[in-house]
Amino acid sequence: METVKYKNIIIVDTPTQKFPTMVQLQKGPKRYGSLIGKKYISKDHAVMAIDKMAAENLISGGMNKAVAEMADLGLISPDEFRKGDGGIVEPHYPLTDLGI
Repeated sequence: METVKYKNIIIVDTPTQKFPTMVQLQKGPKRYGSLIGKKYISKDHAVMAIDKMAAENLISGGMNKAVAEMADLGLISPDEFRKGDGGIVEPHYPLTDLGI
């Protein structure tokens, strides 16, 4: 059984008769907790899932940082923003009200 480490996540071969290239994500950082234990058809699919989650975390973190910076500058009030579906911050009002 071969193991590979990608972005601190251990990927283990778990072949079956139907899917001889199947892998499972066995152990990793807490931020990837929702992926741990999942099985993928191949290592390529597992790596794509890890990269997708990493990209989504970067995007949502950047958006939250931008909102915090705008609040620090006094452009907006942090209370005017709420968490939307998928962890993306959405305004309660149209952005045209801000002159954007």
